Amino acid sequence: MIDFHQTEQEVILQIPYNHTRADMIHEINEAFGNGADMVRVGVRLFDNEIVIVSSEWEHSSSSGDNGVGLLTLAELLDNFPEKFFNLSIVEDKPQMADRYAGILTGRNAVGRVLTSSLYGKVLHEFKRQLSDAVTAYSFIRVVGLYALYRSGLIYFKRKFSAKVVQTYEMVGPSYIASQGFIRMLKSRGIRVHVFVENNDIAVHRLLEQGVTGLIIKDIGYIHRLKEIFKLPI
Repeated sequence: MIDFHQTEQEVILQIPYNHTRADMIHEINEAFGNGADMVRVGVRLFDNEIVIVSSEWEHSSSSGDNGVGLLTLAELLDNFPEKFFNLSIVEDKPQMADRYAGILTGRNAVGRVLTSSLYGKVLHEFKRQLSDAVTAYSFIRVVGLYALYRSGLIYFKRKFSAKVVQTYEMVGPSYIASQGFIRMLKSRGIRVHVFVENNDIAVHRLLEQGVTGLIIKDIGYIHRLKEIFKLPI
């Protein structure tokens, strides 16, 4: 299992899709320039053939465009050959895992990509092809792990298929990012990333709980997080 994590706490910047290649590359450059450890973007198939960078909230196969100006996954990896990415697969097409895995392998990028998705089947097929790839649990699996933890049955579980849990601090009435749950996950070699707004109080609380990464949307907040982490930019 590849472990590319470089810091005790990571700042992951979630970038919404910009509709030109140039704008997207500029924003990713700015994110890394401001100190992000990882950039998170969505990926999907265009015309069932090409894996492109996409909004995590856009599930259309064409989005009404003709493909001109779209940033492909291959271009993303080529433009940032030494940077780390959290790539979120936003659709469950059967061929997606195969095309995606082929690009990561062809670009020698498996060791610098964390793959996540809402779709457990896609993640399972991807892991079947690239067993050493680093993946995050799907949302349903995270909820399932938390339920096992609350019941005490988690301590009978011997095998954990992913290396990262990504979650919101609260899911419904459940406080997922609890110290006990995070401690249990970390004891099994699983890192915990939590989505958070620009809120110093929430950040301090989550760090006290033991989270290993924070996923934010505001480039301007990276410097503040680094100050809180007491890490150099």
